[in-house]
Amino acid sequence: MLDPKLGPLQLNGGELLTHALLPGSPAIGAGNKDVVFPPVETNANDQRGPGYPRATLIAGNDSVDLGAVQFDTIFADAFD
Repeated sequence: MLDPKLGPLQLNGGELLTHALLPGSPAIGAGNKDVVFPPVETNANDQRGPGYPRATLIAGNDSVDLGAVQFDTIFADAFD
């Protein structure tokens, strides 16, 4: 069984307690950006709402994580 590499249950933004993904989690990038839930206009963000995009651009591709909170990949493509 793979270690999901989850942070503690806590407020990571938004109104609900969530487990944030930690670096190296197999859930990072394992989501499907084509899966949407009604209302469709809310699918641009993760469960935290506006300001927290559901997809992260990595190496020119949209990456969607499994789970409620998108992993913070601010330095995923290296620092310019």
